[in-house]
Amino acid sequence: MAVFRPTATASIVSPLTSQLQLPNAFSAQVTTAARAEKRGRAIRLLIQDVPIPPNQRFTVRVFLNCKDPTARTPIGDPTYVGSFSFFGHGHSPTDSGAIGGHPAMTGMADSAAVNRASFCFDIAEVVRRLERAGEYQASGELKVSLVPVPLRRGQAVPGDVKPGKIEIVGLT
Repeated sequence: MAVFRPTATASIVSPLTSQLQLPNAFSAQVTTAARAEKRGRAIRLLIQDVPIPPNQRFTVRVFLNCKDPTARTPIGDPTYVGSFSFFGHGHSPTDSGAIGGHPAMTGMADSAAVNRASFCFDIAEVVRRLERAGEYQASGELKVSLVPVPLRRGQAVPGDVKPGKIEIVGLT
């Protein structure tokens, strides 16, 4: 497991890139998964405790070991992990009297958790692609980049994205 607590934020002007140092034993697991011929172990990237912005008209693209991630980096890039957005998340704990605007979740969390979201991605296949392309070495480091992208071309994205924690974990 590797954990990083960002102090910076991601914006349309400046993506957030976090270098995660993997402990030796975990780095070996990641390398083994990357070199496997078949899908095997999952390697999860957790982006946690992201404050839900009032303006939700953007998505956040996630890249792994991307040299120069920008809003123009295509999702077809081999370093692309996936995207997340805040669609359907409420911004206020009083939204419909429910957590995150979802009536089924009423009363399940305190107000501090209401305005935050967490996201999970399986990065095993991306690490496998990077290893085959010579872009991942068993060095014990992975670079995670978050790039906010407006839903409409040319639209400004007010606000920033700042996760409370970025974590990589291995699961069997």
